[in-house]
Amino acid sequence: TEDESKASADRRRAVQLLRGLAKGNSANGGNSEAENLLYDLEHLQVGMKAPEVTGTDPNGKTIKLSQLRGKVVVLYFWGFW
Repeated sequence: TEDESKASADRRRAVQLLRGLAKGNSANGGNSEAENLLYDLEHLQVGMKAPEVTGTDPNGKTIKLSQLRGKVVVLYFWGFW
């Protein structure tokens, strides 16, 4: 539809702008908010393959998210910051 086409064009433009910002900032050697937003747009959208997550199960065995493909998975993140 027309709305989907506009949204797709807007997304492409956002990615293009963020790449320019991230490139300019990486020349200064630092991480930027633009790089974080760019990663989100390119990797963390509904319908995209989830990034690999590795952890340990209750028995201390290493487990990867990709090993659970096709199953319902709940990821519980916590930490002390």
